[in-house]
Amino acid sequence: MKQPLAYVHPDAQVADNVVIEPFVTIDKNVIIEEGTRIGSNVTILEGAHIGKNCKIFPGAVISAIPGFEIQRRKDYC
Repeated sequence: MKQPLAYVHPDAQVADNVVIEPFVTIDKNVIIEEGTRIGSNVTILEGAHIGKNCKIFPGAVISAIPGFEIQRRKDYC
């Protein structure tokens, strides 16, 4: 679900079932896989790759480093 108050660059690859809350900015060359939830006021910069079923908390800034990747830990419930 994409928020009308969020900006997603046309070159970003966002799976259909990703929840994007208001005031999120997603830069170009970003991949966000299915089941991920992005809280409000999050900025995801160029080059980020966020894996399946991740939760990005409000106010986070992701990927100031090219090729940065986030994956959900398998042992975390």
